[in-house]
Amino acid sequence: MDDAELNAIRQARLAELQRNAAGGGSSTNPSSSSGGAQDSAQENMTITILNRVLTNEARERLSRVKIVRPDRAQAVENYIIKLYSMGQIHQNW
Repeated sequence: MDDAELNAIRQARLAELQRNAAGGGSSTNPSSSSGGAQDSAQENMTITILNRVLTNEARERLSRVKIVRPDRAQAVENYIIKLYSMGQIHQNW
């Protein structure tokens, strides 16, 4: 496999882990169809920002943390997004 394929697989796995961590695996709200679209847009924005800011190695480490400590990984993601939105960090170096 080349790097592009591996990166696509990693991103798909990261998105799957984020959905599982955020959703908890069950949906109790029957009117969540519009909320689901909004959640999906928010998730896409989060992934886009993390892809811009983090290196491949950092994304891999964050995905491993997410497996063990989803709450900690979510806090790190939120912090990175906050710093990015305030202009304190830019694209990966």
